[in-house]
Amino acid sequence: MKRSRVPGPIQNTAPIGNSGDRVGPFTSPWVSLDPLSSGWSLTNPHSDVIKTVSVDSNGIKFQLEIDDDNRRWNQTTQDSPRYYKKLQGDRGPLTWGDKFTMEFLVWRTAVDANASSGGQDDAGFVVGIADASCVSDTSDVEWVGCGVYSRKSAAQEIMFQAGGDTEVTSVQNSAFVRGYIQINPPFDEQSDADGNPAIHRVTVNGLDANNRFEGQGVSGNQTHEFVGTDPVYLFLSPTFRSATSGLADPDFTFKIWYRINEDPERFDPLYVPNQG
Repeated sequence: MKRSRVPGPIQNTAPIGNSGDRVGPFTSPWVSLDPLSSGWSLTNPHSDVIKTVSVDSNGIKFQLEIDDDNRRWNQTTQDSPRYYKKLQGDRGPLTWGDKFTMEFLVWRTAVDANASSGGQDDAGFVVGIADASCVSDTSDVEWVGCGVYSRKSAAQEIMFQAGGDTEVTSVQNSAFVRGYIQINPPFDEQSDADGNPAIHRVTVNGLDANNRFEGQGVSGNQTHEFVGTDPVYLFLSPTFRSATSGLADPDFTFKIWYRINEDPERFDPLYVPNQG
């Protein structure tokens, strides 16, 4: 008997199929980020920064060495340890020439060890996407993403720094304990049309423990052009936003999720009258 259906995902609007198996356009599931799982690699320029790391149902728990609180991942310096892997899109390895957005959810599940001893310590992590320079470089890494930190001198709140290698913008509010982060899609510049796109903005929505909105921030304009045919890397870097004296080794636990929304039509869909 001839098959009339091409194998593939069942659209949400389809009248047949299990509802849990149906997917809609631009839809992808959240992926729990686990840097200890298969496919990830670690580069550790200063091997004593990470004291311990573990992953369980509560999230990722890092303990960092307070004596190495001069390590950074920001717009100028990237000398912190970093976990990284190449991302896969709908049609194979994801490249900067594809049309996609990246989203992250971050939930703090355990208060920093120093929260009750005179204030937090500006320890945390940066999560985002980068080119191959994230594998081993300690400066001039081409990246976009967001830092998430236990805000110094605060009791329990977290703060964000959205941006990339051009600049970072601080986003803070005393009620932040979760965040939703979105990285804009890459676009080629009209001024050169060379096929090498830039990702101009990162947006952060700070949330409370019930996912209620508490505040928002947007990064400044990111100007680096990525090579359109190069692969896109996902990275996670435990690091410090600033140095603090007189505190214990910081620890923090977060659940982190990410998802890739890729447009196979590359922002050039067919217009169909009466479609919807």
